[in-house]
Amino acid sequence: MPNETSEAKKKKGKIKNVIIGVACALVLATAIVVPTTLHFLNNTEYTIVLDYGTLGTPDGSQSLEKGSTVADIQPATIDGYIFIGFFADAGFNEKLDPSTEITESMTIYLKYEAVVEKYSISLNFVGVGRNAESFTLSEGQTLADIEVPQIEDYNFVGFFSDADCLVPLAETTPVESNMTIYLKYEEVIEKYSISLNFVGVVRNKETFTLTEGQTLANIKVPQIEDYNFVGFFSDADCLVPLVETTPVTQSMEIYLQYVFDVTSQFEFLERLDENDQLIGYSVLYHGSAAEVVIPSSYENIPVIGIDFQAFYGCSNLTSVTIPNSVLSIGYQSFMNCSNLKTINIPNSVTTIDNEAFANCDGLTSITIPESVTEIELYAFRDCSNLKSVVISGETTIGMYAFMGCTNLESVVIGSGVRRIVMGAFNNCSSLTDVTIDSAPIYNGLTSSSSYSNLILNATTIRVLKSVVDDVNNSSTYLEENFTRAEGEGEFADYYIFTKATAE
Repeated sequence: MPNETSEAKKKKGKIKNVIIGVACALVLATAIVVPTTLHFLNNTEYTIVLDYGTLGTPDGSQSLEKGSTVADIQPATIDGYIFIGFFADAGFNEKLDPSTEITESMTIYLKYEAVVEKYSISLNFVGVGRNAESFTLSEGQTLADIEVPQIEDYNFVGFFSDADCLVPLAETTPVESNMTIYLKYEEVIEKYSISLNFVGVVRNKETFTLTEGQTLANIKVPQIEDYNFVGFFSDADCLVPLVETTPVTQSMEIYLQYVFDVTSQFEFLERLDENDQLIGYSVLYHGSAAEVVIPSSYENIPVIGIDFQAFYGCSNLTSVTIPNSVLSIGYQSFMNCSNLKTINIPNSVTTIDNEAFANCDGLTSITIPESVTEIELYAFRDCSNLKSVVISGETTIGMYAFMGCTNLESVVIGSGVRRIVMGAFNNCSSLTDVTIDSAPIYNGLTSSSSYSNLILNATTIRVLKSVVDDVNNSSTYLEENFTRAEGEGEFADYYIFTKATAE
């Protein structure tokens, strides 16, 4: 065979088969490669595989001349996808510049992305002044992908399909078309904690919640059996009232005052004057409460008396408040109230009747006000725990009034006391401390007088200096049986008589 010239060799060449595969940009799994042939009309042959991945390889081939670049490769058109670019690796990390010359056999990876539909979402705001806005979502996204605007002083409630916000839309609702939706907002309302304290009735503190703009009138006031609600107060003494229309602007502590319902457990008995005219009422008690406040009036008529055996034997009773309208505490009115510990006798009472407080073992101290003129027979008999008594008015201490008060230790006889009747302090074996401001009582102190039980066991007797120094007054008994000394401190105005020898 004759030798070929170099010119002939240049004109001759073999056509190289180039295998073309296809790679999908969305799926990075093992590529499905189907080769396509590219022809290079030169003396060097390269095999180029175009990898489309799982999208497969479109039909057809391409012929390229020597010196071709990546830009000369025509990527296939695939419905539903858009071509992104050529890459040297299946992971699409090393992108090939279109001007890159092809100088060797190689696999080229073609990246595609699926064409995604875009939808325009019109956002309308309900409950807040804000213009409508547009938002774009892609196919496959849901309402949860909307960036909901945060609006100061308002809370986002949710998505709705109607302007009245009656048909809610779930956040998982897929977006499949352009749509108009409504975003509902509600104004942020401050909530305040109101601490409710109850005055006049035994009840634990409670908490109530009010929102901004509400008033005390929005508080649900508890209805308490046998008690009437008076009103709201800012202080525990219920001296500063709060109007129900007071707006609530902060968490606060308030006091709810209650008064006993006078018609529920009291019976009101008419008191008539000599002309049969109604001048007031006296009360009888039919309840079992521990703490009782006696009403000062009934149907706008004053309560002037505590009737016969009004509280007799009320063993649960521990405290009684008597109004200053009451003039008399009746016969056996509190007798046998064994747990009664606190009793106020107002400066309106003039008479404490027979056995009014007999056998009230819970009493430890009693103050008789200046208004009282009569402490009747057995009034405080057998109050076994009574320790101190102060009597200050122009009064007569009746027969056996404090008899049997075995723990009574001290008694103060005020300047107005006129008389102590026989046996008033019989069997008061613990009575050792006596203070006397009354000249008649000082003058009558003898071992045989009706006052003898007052000083029978006394070891210390204090008498006002003005009484002792008055030339019209004298007590030979004290001077002979007690040692006198000047008082000091709070008793600087007194002479102190100390028992010299045991009787």
